[in-house]
Amino acid sequence: MSIIETLDNKIHEACTRFSHKLQQFCGLTNYFVARVGVGFTAICVIADVINYYYRFLPEPTQLFSVVISLLILLSCVHRSIACQHGEDKVGENVKPASVMYYTERPFWRVIWVGLSILDTGLAFRHSPFVLSWLQLGAFSFGCALFYNFIIVNPLPPGKNKVKEWLSNFGRQPQLVPVRASK
Repeated sequence: MSIIETLDNKIHEACTRFSHKLQQFCGLTNYFVARVGVGFTAICVIADVINYYYRFLPEPTQLFSVVISLLILLSCVHRSIACQHGEDKVGENVKPASVMYYTERPFWRVIWVGLSILDTGLAFRHSPFVLSWLQLGAFSFGCALFYNFIIVNPLPPGKNKVKEWLSNFGRQPQLVPVRASK
């Protein structure tokens, strides 16, 4: 087993544990986390396009980057649709073909995690960290989330702790008969 496969297995185990705990707690599956990753990627791409016209990020955006960003945005739409297909199939014990496409890439999953860590570290070199991270780290962080959570097998649907708490919250107390004392 290579070092990439070993790292991928460790990352996959951590993502699976997190995803299953999240699903047990509030009912959100791994596809929700993957969709959050797509959202980070899309926000980064949209910010890059806006930065071309109204510079607000630390580094200027080039025209070539705007064209690539629009293509990546179309890819984000496709990935979001894949997440929805996966969400629709939860409980059927089957992954749709649009999700299976992403499962055979351990090298890229590890690379995106590494780039995410590296980009977050590089974002500290600029004074407004949030804007710098939006330009440097959000894209790789979103890709890392997407690629590592899309492959997790979700738990079967069930009642989660938040729904149990909310259903118990509105119940009326039951009356208990009291014996009369003599």
